[in-house]
Amino acid sequence: MVFSFWQTKKVVKRRGRPPKPASEKKKKAPVDPAVKKAAAATAKKAGKDQERSKEEKRYCTCHRTFISPLFMIPCNECQNWFHGACMGVTFSEAAFFDLYYCPDCTSGEGAQLGHELNMEQNRRDRKQIEKIKRNASKLKAEAKLVNRKLELLQQILVCQSTAAARGSEMDICGFDSRLTWQDHVTKAIQRIYAVEEGTAVAIDFDADIARNDSMYTICDRPRKCPVHEKWREDKRAELACERRLYLEKIASYDRNLKHLRRRIHQRLQKGDTWEFLENGTIQHNIHTTTD
Repeated sequence: MVFSFWQTKKVVKRRGRPPKPASEKKKKAPVDPAVKKAAAATAKKAGKDQERSKEEKRYCTCHRTFISPLFMIPCNECQNWFHGACMGVTFSEAAFFDLYYCPDCTSGEGAQLGHELNMEQNRRDRKQIEKIKRNASKLKAEAKLVNRKLELLQQILVCQSTAAARGSEMDICGFDSRLTWQDHVTKAIQRIYAVEEGTAVAIDFDADIARNDSMYTICDRPRKCPVHEKWREDKRAELACERRLYLEKIASYDRNLKHLRRRIHQRLQKGDTWEFLENGTIQHNIHTTTD
């Protein structure tokens, strides 16, 4: 029989390894239920033993295990944990601690470490004191500028009141543009005083100020001026608020300075028993005996 080209069937080549016959396939060995149960029991017992070993770890000088409700505090040097009741430390006191060192770490070689740490903290506090002093100096300069603006406003209001009483000034707005001077101009003011029988305000400067910077105008619109409505009350309240904020910041800086100086002083002092320092560090003093 003769096959033509069109009658030839194309065989697709298959790649990869041929499949193994069923006789050569490995069969999984059956697992004995008793062996499986014994392995699970062994793993469970190991887990319990591990948990028990964790629970039986001893802490503190009392060598008790961890009890959840009891408050504990760690030593920053040896990393051991101590019961607050054993160390005489309450939870509220510990909230303010920066560092804590146990009695063992503050005796012998640990005492030298505690001393070095205290000296390092003192150096940090001194740097903080210098920074606060610089910031306080800037705040005081700014508060002085606000006081000068308040003085200028008060003098303007007094002179306007005097002029109105004498009838030399009609019921006008009276807004003085000197209240909007730039800070460098206001800082250069040396003296503020009344002239023309107390009806006008004059200013002396302690530095050379450009003529354009010291120029000013007084609004002569009617008193209910749409541009400067209630400028007297608003300006007084604005400056008073600024002054109060500056004074509060300065007072806060002063308190921080006293706090830092006090805790530096307490670190350098020696007492009979350990005490709480201002930064929350507990320092145990060393007790030595002499023959």
